[in-house]
Amino acid sequence: MAGFDVVIPGGGRIDEAFAKVVGVESKALIRLNEKTILRHTIEALRASGQVGRIVVVGSAEIVRHEDAQLADAILPETGTSPANIWLGAQHLQTLDFPPDRILIDTCDQPYLTGDSIKRF
Repeated sequence: MAGFDVVIPGGGRIDEAFAKVVGVESKALIRLNEKTILRHTIEALRASGQVGRIVVVGSAEIVRHEDAQLADAILPETGTSPANIWLGAQHLQTLDFPPDRILIDTCDQPYLTGDSIKRF
């Protein structure tokens, strides 16, 4: 059985000049080594063997993106980061077998690895 479920608040935006360079407005969708940071994050969480369900809470751009489909649930953001984290945690609590522990993992850590999560 997995050690914890995860909420990924993906609401971080980048400034307009940088957005023009990378082609997206959300940090989570910046591409690094052919993958979005969101995909890197979800793949690292899955590779850890410690994670059950993953909920992504993000902007319309993130919600529509194919990489968000790697999560178990995708929720549209509600405003502030704390509100989005709360939304994801509330969603997990409504499921069969609510989690005892929830990890909040921002998706601006492109070098996160499954091994580093195991050590957590």
